[in-house]
Amino acid sequence: QLVKKDTKNPDAYDYYLRGMQAIHKKSLDDKEFYENLLEAKFLFQKAIKLDPNFARAYASHALVNYFAIENDMNGVAAFTDTRAEAMEYITQTLAIDPTLPLAHSVLAGIQAWEGRFEKAIFSAEKAISLEPNNANSHLLMAGILTQYGKHSEALKSINYSFKLNPKPPPIYYIYLGYIQFNNRQYASAIESFKKVEKTIGGVYRYTIVACYAHFGQIEKAKSEFIELEKVESGMSLAYLQQFARRFKEEKDRNHYMDGFKKAGVPEFPYGFEGDKENMLSTEEIGKLFMSKIQTGYISDTSMADWDKNRIQQWWMHYREDGTCNISGFWEDSCVYRFEDNKCYVKFKEMNDAKWFGWLIFRNPDGTPKELNDYVAVGQILVTFSVQ
Repeated sequence: QLVKKDTKNPDAYDYYLRGMQAIHKKSLDDKEFYENLLEAKFLFQKAIKLDPNFARAYASHALVNYFAIENDMNGVAAFTDTRAEAMEYITQTLAIDPTLPLAHSVLAGIQAWEGRFEKAIFSAEKAISLEPNNANSHLLMAGILTQYGKHSEALKSINYSFKLNPKPPPIYYIYLGYIQFNNRQYASAIESFKKVEKTIGGVYRYTIVACYAHFGQIEKAKSEFIELEKVESGMSLAYLQQFARRFKEEKDRNHYMDGFKKAGVPEFPYGFEGDKENMLSTEEIGKLFMSKIQTGYISDTSMADWDKNRIQQWWMHYREDGTCNISGFWEDSCVYRFEDNKCYVKFKEMNDAKWFGWLIFRNPDGTPKELNDYVAVGQILVTFSVQ
């Protein structure tokens, strides 16, 4: 059987090129970036429909899925569906062309996100072996190595990617900044992030705050955070803690978080102050959740603006065997545990490194009718009631 690496269908190739252009559109706005990814996804699907053997279109579709995961564009709830779709397209790519480096690179990225670093490194090495001079493959390897705790090796890898691509897109400087940060080269990291500060958004923009703090410029770190909050509000230690878990080593997670703590980043998002008197203990959470059903809405903004930002209702049923199901806007099964005054949930497709912890607070102003008797605080705010 012949391996078909490209397409002879000009229309399919045109859709593919347009999809790649959509992926690489520069945008500071997360919503606009997400819309670009949706556009690219649609175009790749059109290319595949015209040529079902177009391997690069399949791999590029998987790349869109990976970007959505990496940038948390869909939130925690959509991770399993996005990952499953990415793996489906990677599998189809490799069935058509097992020598396509992009497929192995995307696979490596997903494996690293899941915390399976040894497998991720193997997949990244496979991509490099297939195309040794592909700068993007070396860039991805550098990112995986720094998450794995091998920061000096990561620095060598990313320097080589710059050698292969002397005029790279902004993502290269983001990776470089993180790796320099992990190597305690704070001045260099600040310089790298400054080069692309007008082309990146989300949590990536905030890392410069930790750089300034570790560099000893606390007031600059605080002022930088205040300025960023004018553009993208809602950053908190609770959210950053989720991001920090991509690092394998505890010392690297602590190093990352310590910078934000020094800069005075608030513990909870969107101005939620978390009255300790209303925070539930581990025992109280167990009594509230066990063999009962939670239901509510998810908001990505402050409690004051809640009604403006509701999405479809959700339900979670906690069972005594340590499992639970979520339904509504998203269907999945989970496992859970209660400890450290938190409810920890791990979704079906995630490994042990991906437990999501939530503090639970009583909401004095909540009502069962509004489904907001309680507030769960993690990387976002979730209000709910118990049935």
